[in-house]
Amino acid sequence: MTAATVSALLPYLVLAGGTVLLLLAVAWLRSHVVAFAGALLILVMALAVTPLALSAAPQNVDGLLAIDGYALFFQALFAVTAIATAVLSYRYLRPRASHRQEFYILLVIATLGAAVTASAEHFAGFLLGLEVLSISLYAMIAYPQEGRQPLEAAAKYLVLSGAATSTMLFGMALIYLVTGTLQFAPAAEVARTDELILAVGQAMLLIGVFFKLSLVPFHMWTPDVYQGAPAPVTGFVATASKAAVFAALLRYALDAGILDGGADPIRTVIVVVAVLSMVGGNLLALLQTNIKRLLAYSSIAHMGYLMIAVVVSSTPAVRDTPRSGRDPDCLRCGHVAIPALARRARGTRQRTVGREPGDQQKRRGSAATRAARSRRSVHRGRSNHRLDAVQAAVLRVKRFL
Repeated sequence: MTAATVSALLPYLVLAGGTVLLLLAVAWLRSHVVAFAGALLILVMALAVTPLALSAAPQNVDGLLAIDGYALFFQALFAVTAIATAVLSYRYLRPRASHRQEFYILLVIATLGAAVTASAEHFAGFLLGLEVLSISLYAMIAYPQEGRQPLEAAAKYLVLSGAATSTMLFGMALIYLVTGTLQFAPAAEVARTDELILAVGQAMLLIGVFFKLSLVPFHMWTPDVYQGAPAPVTGFVATASKAAVFAALLRYALDAGILDGGADPIRTVIVVVAVLSMVGGNLLALLQTNIKRLLAYSSIAHMGYLMIAVVVSSTPAVRDTPRSGRDPDCLRCGHVAIPALARRARGTRQRTVGREPGDQQKRRGSAATRAARSRRSVHRGRSNHRLDAVQAAVLRVKRFL
């Protein structure tokens, strides 16, 4: 292993080594503050060394992991998500758990599992990262001591996730039977006589992935698990867990070429699942009265949107485009900056009005207030009318089904 490979692996080494040190500190001190501060320090250090790892990328680690800009982007995303989860969990766990220290250990381990999953280019690495992530989530979902809902949610996730993992393993075995390797890429070079076995293996693999991503019709576990899990864990499952599986799926789709050439049936299945997820997730979200269940159906719809990216990634126009991480960042910055500039301009206009003479300012202020109230009332009436129409349509669809 070269120095460049070690540099590329620095975020992963920080997470793994930090977990061991955090285990020792918690076992010795048994302090909630120490566990919280230690977890934050580990996650911030993993985030801080990401630029150094990016300078040494891309690196291939024994054919198991591909440390490149794609993997390091998701690793940084997981670290930020875990930091937010730790901060939100500090006060949340105080009245709900007597042994709060182990929660932060599980959070760091789950972050490491998600990072390994996103960087895997080998089925062994993918399964290892996915199981490290999933086993940590089982305990995190059931962590509160009060109530039956966390235990019920963890039990459902454990049983159904185990079934999905078994399906994926069987699919991996069939793919290995055809390709003779667990690497992602050789699946694109299978002989035409073995394409049927490969298609069955890839279908079973996709079924397990669809469950992990809670895509329709493999979404039934999602609302119950989200509702029963602690609120910070719900956010972590909705972001880091699904992003890790999606990153692995997109890498496999590009490396194995599952949507290239004669793979039209797989493309059709993915498109149908994506459309069902988008429509079903949004329609069912309108009927929810619990914010966590609303988040669950919203995540189902959003994963449907992301599956369209998987389908589009196989088109020649996308494959032939040079890969650059700057364009998406610019777009995201624009999405944030444009509303911010609009709010700033609005505030500048309001401050300009505030410097006018007293009587003129009052007259203009009262006129502006009346106009704003009338606009809000008209907009509120239209919004309520549209919402009533949408809810009525959803109820009619539900009665029909």
